[in-house]
Amino acid sequence: MKLVGTKIIRIIRHRPAPKPFGLGDAVAVVAQPIARMIDAASGGRTNVAGCGGCKQRQADWNAAMPDLRHPFTRPPANLDAPAPTPTPDLNPPSP
Repeated sequence: MKLVGTKIIRIIRHRPAPKPFGLGDAVAVVAQPIARMIDAASGGRTNVAGCGGCKQRQADWNAAMPDLRHPFTRPPANLDAPAPTPTPDLNPPSP
């Protein structure tokens, strides 16, 4: 199978953007295997790996630091938010 130049460009162009990897995701990578080990050691009497608090904490930490790969970039603006209303000029120019 031989790819021509245009097909290679098309493949590269349609690659999805990488998903941000936040602080909560980094903590979950370490904490989830530990939680599964605790569940296995307890004989299935606990459900530490599936607790809702872990997911909420992960979401909160991801909101605090959304992308560890680029920590000093700003997150994208919320385009659904209403535009701020301008404040009235208290000192109008004199004629």
